[in-house]
Amino acid sequence: MNNFLKQGYEIKKNFFNKDDCKSILKKILNTRNFNNIWLKKEDFEKNNKILKTVNPRPGRNLIEKLDTKFIFSNIRFIKLMDRILGNKWKVLDYKFVVALEEHMVPKWVKELTKNTFIPNMGRFIKEKYRDLTYFRGIDFHQDIIDYPHKKSDFITCYIYLDDVDKNTSPLILLPNSHCFGAKTFPHKLKQINKNSYFYYNNNQQKKKLFPKPLTGDQGTMYFWHPCILHGTQPTSKNKFRVSIKSTVYERLNL
Repeated sequence: MNNFLKQGYEIKKNFFNKDDCKSILKKILNTRNFNNIWLKKEDFEKNNKILKTVNPRPGRNLIEKLDTKFIFSNIRFIKLMDRILGNKWKVLDYKFVVALEEHMVPKWVKELTKNTFIPNMGRFIKEKYRDLTYFRGIDFHQDIIDYPHKKSDFITCYIYLDDVDKNTSPLILLPNSHCFGAKTFPHKLKQINKNSYFYYNNNQQKKKLFPKPLTGDQGTMYFWHPCILHGTQPTSKNKFRVSIKSTVYERLNL
């Protein structure tokens, strides 16, 4: 736990059983043809204003339909959550996320999203397939952005159902970037070189940060503070991945 306390994140290698990860991954992949999930351009243009209802939600969330006892009823997992949050906590949110391969995304979608901060692909996806979250790269952000009225009293867990290497769109995390607390997106970052950034709190205060690629085998879990900056680049090879993302746990004041 020393890394979590000092730098705001932690890794648990091979934390979950690989066979269980393979089994649930196979079930996910069998639910759809990932090349046939897209709206037609003309249908998107007719109704492209709604952005808040394109992600998984209660009643339209694939993870709710599959057996995840190997994660959430796992004794090791429960004991770990107790150590971090105390023995009064609950699952606040959970879903599957997909890092898409470039060839899977229609050309017109690539054009519309090439200059966006967070190209969430949900609004381009057919309604019945919005039970997953789809992305092609995502800018550095804090998870507190999803809960702007909450205190930073939760953690985000991220579980790899695939083996994830540098070519498979691994998350890139900036250790110790929670030092300035919750900040407005987009964040004031300046890349010094491929191995470091300056993170600005204001005009007088900045901190040098060093990116950490979050790679790992099937069953690896990372967790971090809600003000930690993290993002990802599009997968560089023709391999997409499915993970359990932003599995968030909240302390209960009971």
